[in-house]
Amino acid sequence: MALDPLLQRTSARGWPRWAASAVHGVIVLGAVIGLVFAIIPAVTAQVSVIGGQLTALVQNLPDQAWFQWVTANVGPRIDVDGILSSVTAFFTDPSKLLGIAGGLLSVGTGIIDGVTGVIVVSILTIYFVLTLPAVKKKGYTLVARSSRERVTELGRVS
Repeated sequence: MALDPLLQRTSARGWPRWAASAVHGVIVLGAVIGLVFAIIPAVTAQVSVIGGQLTALVQNLPDQAWFQWVTANVGPRIDVDGILSSVTAFFTDPSKLLGIAGGLLSVGTGIIDGVTGVIVVSILTIYFVLTLPAVKKKGYTLVARSSRERVTELGRVS
């Protein structure tokens, strides 16, 4: 419905409805593809940077001044070195990394589901835009004959 005013304007300029629908479909599809190609490289680069920095952070944590302060002040009550060794063991354990990889696989599956949804919605949008005049014409027959002309006129304005 949102694309119908654009299609009506394009059709008013002499374009066939199918050609106007094709052009608008390509524009919308191009916008979606452009958005995806703009987002994916940025997200991939950020994940790579975070992964590299996380490993370096965990390895250099005992040398940090704030960590030494926490160890000196809280050390007797909480085993800070034990927590650090647990975190280091977690990130160096292949089975834990496989669990993280499984989570990333779930994210990948979600992305594929999203792309599939976009494709289905795009196809349905094109179908509904192409058939909208026929649907509107049938809808006008549901209005009382005495009001049909006015309702049809209002429908053309939108």
